[in-house]
Amino acid sequence: MSKTPYIPDRYFRWSVLIFLGTIVFSLAGMLLLYIPPVTAFFAPILSWLIKIPTWIYMVLMPITVWLLYYPHLGLHKSLFFLVWAVFVGTVMELLGTATGFPFGKYFYTDLLGPKILDLVPYFIPPAWYAMGLLSFDLATRLALKGMKRVLAASLFMVLWDFSLDPAMSYAQTFWVFPDGGFFFGMPPENWLGWFASALIIMLGFEYLGHGIRPTLTPWAPRLWFLNAAFPFLVSLVSLKVAAFGFGLFASMIPLLAVWAYEHQTGTETGEK
Repeated sequence: MSKTPYIPDRYFRWSVLIFLGTIVFSLAGMLLLYIPPVTAFFAPILSWLIKIPTWIYMVLMPITVWLLYYPHLGLHKSLFFLVWAVFVGTVMELLGTATGFPFGKYFYTDLLGPKILDLVPYFIPPAWYAMGLLSFDLATRLALKGMKRVLAASLFMVLWDFSLDPAMSYAQTFWVFPDGGFFFGMPPENWLGWFASALIIMLGFEYLGHGIRPTLTPWAPRLWFLNAAFPFLVSLVSLKVAAFGFGLFASMIPLLAVWAYEHQTGTETGEK
């Protein structure tokens, strides 16, 4: 596996700092709300204290990923990956919220702001791009190509959702599964829908976008982990310990797979 020299620029680094700061601010704010005088003081604007940091986080997620990969992919390929993943994410989310297929019956609350066709928040489809590309990169680090890379990256997306969904629909109420389910109130078809949606995105990345070369920048696994850690830490500070433990366990699988492969092959991961 050849090393691709890549030094993230200052815009990326600033984006990461703000991204991390938003996560810390959100978690600290949730902890402070366990203090009754603090809750009472902020009660009139409490919903906005939840919304604004979350919206900043959702905006920065795709921006940070774009800034990370743009020097490596170039404009045309970066645009293709963005447009393809956002398009697929939009179609699948609209289909899911309108019909219940393929994720099961669910709906978004107002915590994520304005919605496409009053169904899907505008922030959601770009998140499919951000985590899709990071998952695709992690699969690439396992020296996988073709359908093996597609399947591995799709699985990594589902593992991320094992942290995301319990936090956002069980610990908090950013979206709701009204009929419930056996896994933290979610039906099993939710993950089948996730895998199918991720599979379509990864097929486009692999066969229409012609994949990516290994970047070997340490930022890809770090960003993947940050995006997984935020929801499972939300579960923790919401006192949903089982959801936290399961999210942490699932989130570590892709990272441990990459670490084990790089350790076995002697691949160095770092900036140059």
